[in-house]
Amino acid sequence: MVTGASTAQLAVILIDARKGVLTQTRRHSYLVSLVGIRNVVLAVNKMDLVDYSEQRFRQIVDEYKSFAANLSFNQVTAIPISALEGDNILTRSTRTPWYQGPPLLEHLETVEIADSAARLPFRMRVQWVNRPDLDFRGFCGTIASGTVRPGDEIIVTSSGQSSRVARIVTMDGDLKEARAGQAVTLTLEDEIDISRGDTLAAPDSVPHHADHFEAKLVWLHEQPMETGRSYLLKAGSTTVPVQINELRFKVNVNSLDQEQGGQLQLNEVGVAGLQTSVPISFDSYRENRATGSFILIDRFTFATIGAGMIHQPLQSSGDNWRALQLDNAARARIKGQQARLLLFSGDDRENATKLPGLIDNRLYSLGRHSYLLDAEDYLQRLADRAGLADRPQALRLLAESLRLLFDSGLIVLLAAARLNDGEQQQLLEQLADLQPIRVLRAVEETAQTADDGPTRQIRITTDAPDEQLVATLLRQLEF
Repeated sequence: MVTGASTAQLAVILIDARKGVLTQTRRHSYLVSLVGIRNVVLAVNKMDLVDYSEQRFRQIVDEYKSFAANLSFNQVTAIPISALEGDNILTRSTRTPWYQGPPLLEHLETVEIADSAARLPFRMRVQWVNRPDLDFRGFCGTIASGTVRPGDEIIVTSSGQSSRVARIVTMDGDLKEARAGQAVTLTLEDEIDISRGDTLAAPDSVPHHADHFEAKLVWLHEQPMETGRSYLLKAGSTTVPVQINELRFKVNVNSLDQEQGGQLQLNEVGVAGLQTSVPISFDSYRENRATGSFILIDRFTFATIGAGMIHQPLQSSGDNWRALQLDNAARARIKGQQARLLLFSGDDRENATKLPGLIDNRLYSLGRHSYLLDAEDYLQRLADRAGLADRPQALRLLAESLRLLFDSGLIVLLAAARLNDGEQQQLLEQLADLQPIRVLRAVEETAQTADDGPTRQIRITTDAPDEQLVATLLRQLEF
């Protein structure tokens, strides 16, 4: 609904006269307001089932307008209808003599909707640089807002370079003027560097150009939003990696109250701080719907998982990078995960890397950053390539390598089945402060505490199918 409504200028909110204003009504009305629609028709349907009661109609309208008073609607037009009987659809019904307004279709055909996009400052995102030969270089795109004419000065928001429009080229010939919504090719008087995704704008009203901003998000996917995880942000022809740094609050669509929460679930709405990998050009959504909106895309499945409306730019992290405190938690957070160390052991030494290898593959498919290391293979390399035959010393070097991987924010998977029990215990003791998790082959899950620190142990059975085994283990590890 959100993506479809984002280009609409009027919304029809349908209410069942028997049930009145429901949670779904409030949710849809809030989303309509959120995407910038200012004209609403409140169509109270099934009036035939309440005997065309004026009292019931007024009750619903009063309740709805009381809720909508906190939304940004310019006009709410209430119409009593019966879709089944055709009352007040095409013509005014004799069954509602107390209603003196227009029928639904007449209202939709005659309501005045201002073309606000054409009155806004000029904006055009470049979709394609057209250079068929050495003599022609045009910049193709759909004008997001405003108007443009030959001779107008424009500025490239990413570089600050400016020029003047030489021609407005279309398939039907050159234009003297182009307006919001038209797809055109602009040629410029000067040779300046412009690429796909750049924004051309009027120099007297330049959009924001930043990598850190606040936006309202509507979550559209079953998998909840995760702060710190990397997504793709698509705004027009611009697609860049983005990270949700924090969820500031969620919005209760029933009461419009702000609520605290760590993540957004399907259909929930919240305000978050986001940071893109490179600066992008944007306006506040309230000022310009076309250049203030974006969608979020999963980097692995490419599913659309969220829609956003930008509020305002925030101070760039580039301005305070010297004060950042970088530890394993910070490095893991930017990867959207928690650093962990898993030690896999058991009796099946011939297939020591099979289970951790499957876990590694599954974590990768989930967008996690993991690293698989075979302990015995690592020790053998130290002996063969570095001449380190001292086994205890080699184990200490292995422990330090694991610590470095952990400190980088990774999920470290150590295949240790080919180490003896004493060597495994030595590693666990040296890395006790990292709270390692030992995965053993058995039946039930238990917990054990070592002398030098807690070591959680997970016991699993290996006679289950691989998919079931991996799913069970990831569930116990809370991935």
